Amino acid sequence: MIKNSGALVPLSILLFVLVLTGVSMWLISRTNPRLFWIPLAVLAVLFASMVVFSRGLNLPTEPRPEVLNEKGEAGTALVLYQPGISNFHYSVTHAYAEGLASQGWRVEMNTVGEHISTDLSAYGLLAVGGPVYRFSASVPVTQFLSRVGDLQGMAAVGITTAGGSGPESSEMLKEAIEHTNGNVAANLNIYQLAPNDEQFGSTEALQIARRAGEQVVNLLT
Repeated sequence: MIKNSGALVPLSILLFVLVLTGVSMWLISRTNPRLFWIPLAVLAVLFASMVVFSRGLNLPTEPRPEVLNEKGEAGTALVLYQPGISNFHYSVTHAYAEGLASQGWRVEMNTVGEHISTDLSAYGLLAVGGPVYRFSASVPVTQFLSRVGDLQGMAAVGITTAGGSGPESSEMLKEAIEHTNGNVAANLNIYQLAPNDEQFGSTEALQIARRAGEQVVNLLT
């Protein structure tokens, strides 16, 4: 089971304040209607803060290069990710990379951004993705694909993670890959809290990701 729930802290706070604001508005309306604006002002400030906070999640990140199975001879895969509030998306992406490495692939893993070259000729597979915020695919990921422009039929895997929803965002990422002429070998949408549909013979988040890495490569040979 995935125990890290750090990504849900802001959402939990928001829901708590929404309930508290609703109760406060009801009580004030019954006692002193002239103070009705106070909970509304608190709610407005909270909403603005959450918008600013969520935008910050899509800002560029520093490089965090890793290499798995450095001497792998089956091929070289580039695995890129946009970090999230918690380490859930990283854990899912790393599990996928471990699956690739277990099949003999050399895996170069890094954050997505302008520090990544658009020359992908050295790679046989691209895996890219990020967590879902504000019901949209990761902005740095889609910006990277736009910079690449043409994947020239390269095999690619999309990886999106979310608390419990996000299939539309996953489809957005798939379409972005296809728009850049990528050959989508798999498109993973993995939940942290909501039950996952069975994928690659599992419903557990990290196991889905690892098995995807182990099995998707079979489609490339």
